[in-house]
Amino acid sequence: MRNITFHIISYGCQMNVYDSRIIASILSENGYKETADENKADIVIMNTCSVREHAEQRAIGRIGDLQKFREKKPNFLIGVVGCMAQNLGNSIKGADFVVGPSGYRKLPEIIESIFKTKNSSSKKSNAYTLTSNTSLELYSDIFPEPVPAQVRMPASTLHPTAFVSVMRGCNNFCSYCIVPYVRGRARSRPSSDILKEIELLANKGVKEITLLGQSVNEYSYNGINFSQLLMLTDEMLKQVQHDSVPWIKFTTSHPKDMSQELIDAIRDGEKICEWIHLPIQSGSNEVLKKMGRGYTKEKYLDWIYKIRKSIPNIAITTDILVGFHGESDKNFQETLEVIKEVRFDFAYMFKYSERPRTKAYTMKPIVPEKIRIERLEKLINIQNEISYEKSSELIGTTQEVLVLGKSKKGNSLYGKTRQNKTIVFDSSSKITLPLQGDFVEVKIKELRGWTPYGKLLSKKIEPQRTQRKTS
Repeated sequence: MRNITFHIISYGCQMNVYDSRIIASILSENGYKETADENKADIVIMNTCSVREHAEQRAIGRIGDLQKFREKKPNFLIGVVGCMAQNLGNSIKGADFVVGPSGYRKLPEIIESIFKTKNSSSKKSNAYTLTSNTSLELYSDIFPEPVPAQVRMPASTLHPTAFVSVMRGCNNFCSYCIVPYVRGRARSRPSSDILKEIELLANKGVKEITLLGQSVNEYSYNGINFSQLLMLTDEMLKQVQHDSVPWIKFTTSHPKDMSQELIDAIRDGEKICEWIHLPIQSGSNEVLKKMGRGYTKEKYLDWIYKIRKSIPNIAITTDILVGFHGESDKNFQETLEVIKEVRFDFAYMFKYSERPRTKAYTMKPIVPEKIRIERLEKLINIQNEISYEKSSELIGTTQEVLVLGKSKKGNSLYGKTRQNKTIVFDSSSKITLPLQGDFVEVKIKELRGWTPYGKLLSKKIEPQRTQRKTS
């Protein structure tokens, strides 16, 4: 095999980051070499998102930027994979190959075929396009499991955090969402494969593992649901013989699939962190019905009450979508009222973006773009104020933090808490600076922006194992 290098650019959700590691594994096993510098790569692959039009436009713009490399490297290849590849197919211009999520295993032969074509003819060929015949195809046995890109890496090169996919696709078909059309229907991994991958990562010293799924609590395999999978993971990790067993987090949950069993698992699981991401999308029952979300505002608020009653120190984050078809001023005001009532720790907030092929694409009436922008700005201002107030509650407390690296400014470090909150801190001169992957205790002194900022108290503590769920 020739010494061909590749670089992967990931857009979108955590699932794309995870899939990029799978692609890297597939290419590496076939003799290609990964480089962190796209300027030195023979192949640049963009793993794309199609959830919103803006995400597609960013990727298309990047393709244009990458064209300049062809002037220096005649054999330079541009690849587009992921959801946008599945959604737009051969309409994507400027790429040498376009491969949807069902075709990653074929990437080595696709790339080799393109290189042979380039070497045998000076005539420019059309892009190689490989997407599923139907967007709702049940992709089966797509990826090697456990994922070699993670579990076969030397422990010294592993990041302290890792993602593990428990399922792919989605069966919910929310009217605004393109995911089922580009990722396929929901299919769950065998629990034995998931547990084996987590165990291997834990034994290599990974300190935080996030379980991934488009609707993770939709997981079901041979009678095992997601709550049971969490408890199986928790029990298995108690047996791992390593200095610091990892935290377990998960995302994203769907409110219609919430259960008391899942709440109990978060409460009782020793390794399961006190954080849940539960998208509300809208606080209006009228809008939720048009979105096809499968729950009411009242049911959502009931779950919030039950979660906080069982786990008082839990952090709750969410997704909110404004400007959906037919959303009135009254509907939007209902959303603001729910936001003020729940007081989310953090929210991902977006204005509605029309997606062809979704049920909502032909819905009327359309909310004017100007109003969508105005509503989004108002929502962001209100939620940012709440997030600031929630962060302020940490001042004066001591937090357990997993160190993730150096902060962007100064000589400070940053990390995450069990509640998935980012903490920035400085080290005392009496304490040796901690390393990436260390668990430390940090005393929160102030907010900088709305980020809690503190001072290191001690390093390399063992993760707390008791008296943490209701503290």
